[in-house]
Amino acid sequence: MKRHFYLCAFSFCLLLLAACQSPTTAGLGTRVDLSTGESQVRYDDNRLASSLQVLDAVTRHNPDGFIIAQIMVQNLEKRSLPLQYQFLWFDAGGMEISPGKRTWQQKTLHGAEVANLQAVSPYPEAAAFLVYFRRIP
Repeated sequence: MKRHFYLCAFSFCLLLLAACQSPTTAGLGTRVDLSTGESQVRYDDNRLASSLQVLDAVTRHNPDGFIIAQIMVQNLEKRSLPLQYQFLWFDAGGMEISPGKRTWQQKTLHGAEVANLQAVSPYPEAAAFLVYFRRIP
């Protein structure tokens, strides 16, 4: 009976510890300056950095003057990689355009899949963008 009590108490403690852990929300970011074409990748999560690779960034203007951005990414793992991504846009002075109004988009990359992720700038004055990725727990 005592052994059963200790086993239940131990199981409850493990369950409590597992429930108290918060998921990691750090990720990976790629910033692209549209005037120079330079891109910069920032790694905040080493696990995601070893699973996801940014291959290319391409932009063009649509007829209304808005910028269409496309990022090509590849899953480096053999299993599916569920992630979220968000495009943030900046003007020529470095100020974010429409801060806080961008939503996270979800995408599952299957093993070794290469995908193109696209977004359109909210204003034609955009001069740079940042794409931020994070793993879905």
